Amino acid sequence: MYKQNIGGYATCICQLWQNNWDQLLLTAEFAYKNSQQSSTGFTPFQLDYNKYTITPSTIAVKVLNRTKVKVAHDLYEHWTVTINIAKDTLVVAQERQAKYYNKGRKDIELQEGEQVMLSI
Repeated sequence: MYKQNIGGYATCICQLWQNNWDQLLLTAEFAYKNSQQSSTGFTPFQLDYNKYTITPSTIAVKVLNRTKVKVAHDLYEHWTVTINIAKDTLVVAQERQAKYYNKGRKDIELQEGEQVMLSI
């Protein structure tokens, strides 16, 4: 599933930003690993390490309150914009994946007592 999601994100990134998609790919991967999954209720990072991630933006908020260095503020703004782009791209990719997945699905209503064949 991970390869499919990253592949979907890469496709969206390539379609939206033709010049620097390779620079955004790691951000998309980080956003995926730090996004709560509806199937588990956890982020992949939480499941792997049993911890919440501390992101540069989390640290930057504390530092920015104490510094007047313009570069620090610019870096934080750039990071925030990039993370938001990655999150938006993830949503687009997930919607597209859901559309293709649901295209071949049929709702089947079963009655109590009907036999079904399960594939394991």
